Amino acid sequence: MKMQCVERLTPHIQTVNENTNLNMRKNSIEIACNICESIDYELISRRGQFGLPVNVVICKNCGLTYLNPRWSKERYQLFYKQEYDRYYRPNFRKIKPIISNKKNIIYDRLNFYDKLPVAPSNILDIGTGDGINLEYFMDVYSNANFYAIEPSSQGQRLLDKKGIVLLADDVDTDWEQNNNLKFDLIIMRHVLEHFLDPLAVLKKIQNCLSDDGILYLAVPNALTPFKPLQGFWFRVVHTYYFNKYSLRNLMALSRMNSIVMKEGDDYNPTEIFLIAKLAKNELKPEWNNDIYRLQRDFFVEQMKNENYPIIYLKSMINLYLPWLVKLKKQILG
Repeated sequence: MKMQCVERLTPHIQTVNENTNLNMRKNSIEIACNICESIDYELISRRGQFGLPVNVVICKNCGLTYLNPRWSKERYQLFYKQEYDRYYRPNFRKIKPIISNKKNIIYDRLNFYDKLPVAPSNILDIGTGDGINLEYFMDVYSNANFYAIEPSSQGQRLLDKKGIVLLADDVDTDWEQNNNLKFDLIIMRHVLEHFLDPLAVLKKIQNCLSDDGILYLAVPNALTPFKPLQGFWFRVVHTYYFNKYSLRNLMALSRMNSIVMKEGDDYNPTEIFLIAKLAKNELKPEWNNDIYRLQRDFFVEQMKNENYPIIYLKSMINLYLPWLVKLKKQILG
């Protein structure tokens, strides 16, 4: 079925170059809205961080913002295994020893809302990186078993050295069916926005949470004002852009109840975090045109901050500066 796209690019939005568009078409697929399955959307932007291709659209039915078309599953797998660390984790190389008195945002939030698990048996971190969050919980729950889902080859090597069990390297595999584990705590910090099918992943989590299990989830808030000169808001690795309305609908569709949902705090004012448990009753999603208009108007206004050449220059500096520093050290010996 052909997608019904209403293209309304604001004047300050520029398309990417012809070669980038060609690369996008060769490795891309079109999708429907992950929440309401609508194919009626509006194009918001084609400007992405580091010059990587994006096609940001907003669902005109429920207001969910996502990339469409976007890279294929195979292209994303290759990117996360071989390229992601170079763009977003240039210093992702060494095991960093845990500092016992160092604060952990996840632990502190769970503790503040009195939602820390009591004597958990199994803890899972999805999108674990180098395992720094699990390291903290390993110090707190010495008798628990710790598991990870992490695509980065470098990350997997670090996790193995730290004694963290790699459950899978791809969240879209059948990892929840290939074991009999039930998890007392599942952590998803700034990973849901990276997934190709967030709803499918949340349904897997719903199936493998223990009866009293806790899901901790945090994502960037798509209704938080951008900082001037911060750099491009949209990026190829962020396939979805959530607000509190779309998150509530995803949780309802996955039959989990958000017992805490906050739009930022002193730790991070620009994100949404939630604490959820299994829902006892069926939950129904809710949406209307007001949510679509609210999110669309917000993006159009905020993207005016990106209409400066210095934004692109800053993005490039952030990408290449670590390489230049490393090269300088090599030259100077």
